[in-house]
Amino acid sequence: MKRYIRISLGLALWISVALTARAQAQDFAFTYKASGSATPVAVVNNGQIQFASTVIGTTTTVTLVAQNTSQSVYGLASATTNNPAFTVSPSAPGAQVAPSGDTASPSAIAFTLTFKPAVAGSVSGVLTITFTSGFRNATFAFFLDALATAPNLIFSYVQNPSGNQVPVRDGDTVSYPQTAVNATSSVTFVILNSGNGFGTVDAVGATGAAFAISGLPLLPAQLDPGKDFRFTVVFSPTARDTSTGSVRIVYGKSTLNVTLTGQGVGSLLTYEALVGS
Repeated sequence: MKRYIRISLGLALWISVALTARAQAQDFAFTYKASGSATPVAVVNNGQIQFASTVIGTTTTVTLVAQNTSQSVYGLASATTNNPAFTVSPSAPGAQVAPSGDTASPSAIAFTLTFKPAVAGSVSGVLTITFTSGFRNATFAFFLDALATAPNLIFSYVQNPSGNQVPVRDGDTVSYPQTAVNATSSVTFVILNSGNGFGTVDAVGATGAAFAISGLPLLPAQLDPGKDFRFTVVFSPTARDTSTGSVRIVYGKSTLNVTLTGQGVGSLLTYEALVGS
């Protein structure tokens, strides 16, 4: 904020001089605490605020506390970020911060910083906070750093007993080998997370009277990077005909549907007739 004074240098000669008063950096002390953390971290002007790794589409928050260490009353003038992936609240002018030691009014203000990434990768931004007190102003800048992560789920199945692993996509068909009536054949489905963020398997279901799921873990299940999730679908024909069914896997906001087909067969009998002499 500027204040103007006039200085007389002689006969009808005046000079207008603009004076700008700035508060000292020592007027505020800052600490921040990430969500899930119990210990606040001190941060100085032009310092770095680190967010926890965040899966795209979700949010992570940091609480930044500004403590007034001066003997002046300050008001919040503005709080802004230069990257829409980061938001700050409060951001509008008006909040008052009492002097240090004032027991009647708050001498600190807490800002909630929210990180909501839309794409994976390293994300950075700058948070700028300005306080005013009369003709003085205090502006602070903080560098925001975060890592946006994303799962990458790869689906496949293993045909038993061959053990061959085959990729599978939404809409594909998995065919079982011919299976004797009242015997079984099985296929193991594998979901591998090759991304750098955790994924989720929310629901798994199968249709068709001849098909049943076996070895299914508890759901919903979190799938960490580099880990896989497995379950088996058993084909148990009860008649010598073709059976069809399906498997449905719900993960995050997506669904994988796979058609199942199997052929039940009976024993091959050979008859020999003996003709007497």
